[in-house]
Amino acid sequence: MIRQILFKQNIENVIRRLILIVTLLLTLTSGTPSTAFAQGGCLARPGAAIMLEDEVIHTYPIVRAMPEGQTAQTHSEFVRQTLIVDYTSGQQVWLTSYNDRGRLGDLCTDDLAQVVVMPSGKVWQHDFRSLNRETILPIEAVDITELFVPGMNTITLTLTDITSPAASTSGYTIVIVADSSVPTPIPPTATQVVPTQTPQPTPTPTRLVTATLNIVLRANETVVEPSDAPLIKNVIVETSGSPDFTFPLRWLGIMGVGLLALLGLGWWWKPRTPTPPGQITVLDGTQVVHTSNLASFGKSIITLGGAGADIVLPDDTTPPLVARISAQATLDGEYQAIWELLDPEDSQIVDEEQPLQHGDEVPVYKQIRLEYSHYQEETTTSFLEGEYNHV
Repeated sequence: MIRQILFKQNIENVIRRLILIVTLLLTLTSGTPSTAFAQGGCLARPGAAIMLEDEVIHTYPIVRAMPEGQTAQTHSEFVRQTLIVDYTSGQQVWLTSYNDRGRLGDLCTDDLAQVVVMPSGKVWQHDFRSLNRETILPIEAVDITELFVPGMNTITLTLTDITSPAASTSGYTIVIVADSSVPTPIPPTATQVVPTQTPQPTPTPTRLVTATLNIVLRANETVVEPSDAPLIKNVIVETSGSPDFTFPLRWLGIMGVGLLALLGLGWWWKPRTPTPPGQITVLDGTQVVHTSNLASFGKSIITLGGAGADIVLPDDTTPPLVARISAQATLDGEYQAIWELLDPEDSQIVDEEQPLQHGDEVPVYKQIRLEYSHYQEETTTSFLEGEYNHV
């Protein structure tokens, strides 16, 4: 077993060193250096320009606001989150930075945001950079109802930093409303960022099939609808005489090896569901009532409350939902656990929110509290022997 672990670590180290060498060679041989632009970051809580008139059914946070931080390279993804929601026909779906009692916050990302919804395969994306690429311009909350089909929908949010070295973003939240009534605009406040440049003409969306699409497009936005038509049609060639089998067999072998390599690479890089790290212990007074590893739930958001919650609290008077723990990506590619204590009367309202650190103890409900532990791994590196991880 130890030999297998050492062999795997050495292989991973060799791959890392090869990637580093290739990156250095590409950097040295590149004739045109990449150009970085000075841009302003995004506000942690931007303004709100839309007020909903109808009842909010569900609020699903996807990612929290991130302050400005350094990114590793140009055109790099610093956030990729996946969320599954149950959509019913007739409902309205909004993409917003936050939901404050029906007020939908503006969206802002440095630089590009993209939302892909399956099984429809439709895409919404927006480039927040100004025309001169010197500032970031927020936009109002977006109605993305047309991306959804009735039933379970998988939402993938990707945030990309196109012009390094800094990136930041507002929060991203899915808000589902009872029906599609037109919202009432709110006059801009003093804290709202209003673009001063001349807006671009609305680009024509790329369509692969003839269909009616009722999404209002802003500047730099693109909506792509999938096509069921085959891209390559079957071609029938009539020949005379006996068939010719002179096609070199070695090319079949090369194609087979390439296909196997692609399949192996796809398996190696397959996406995984982000889960909060660490372990929690729920105590009722001094008595331990629940202990579990957060990764064992296999979910991005873990709920605490009465019957039906992921972690059921022992008090019979516990509301259905009193708190939740979610996974939030950091700029270094890792995940941290975020604690949210909800209003007992209205679970849509977050009373307290904080990142969990090792040794934290937070109140949950009445005398029930939660203890959080997360042991970090320390890595020891040796050029000849590879890397060794230990707690």
